[in-house]
Amino acid sequence: MKTLFFIGAFIWSLGLNAQQIKIHVTEVMDLFGYDSTITSLINNDSTSQFIREVDGLYDIDLTQKTFKFYVHDKLDWEGEISYRKTGDITEVNFLIDGFNVGLIINTNISNERVVWFSDDIDYKQICKFSKFEILKSL
Repeated sequence: MKTLFFIGAFIWSLGLNAQQIKIHVTEVMDLFGYDSTITSLINNDSTSQFIREVDGLYDIDLTQKTFKFYVHDKLDWEGEISYRKTGDITEVNFLIDGFNVGLIINTNISNERVVWFSDDIDYKQICKFSKFEILKSL
């Protein structure tokens, strides 16, 4: 009986060490700009902005360094990531040849924010998540 308890406790502790972030997003604000920085776009320094409804789910596994992205509950995109975590801010980069694309996630419960970004040499694009829910966080 003790053996079963210790095996169960070990399996349970493995789940605690898993670092996953799941984000369901239903509305974004698109911002575009030339010769800008991602930070200036986040602060609304842009040439264009649009609000649109979406239905996306990001399933990010920081332990396995992988992600899955679903649109209307169907797998749309998956792959590997790199990430950097500083306090409540996690920057996730989707490892796609030739592209600098990712998410900046603030998991502070009193200031949750998520921004998707694409950073080319001259052209920058972000999507501020205006309606979203972090379903499971670090």
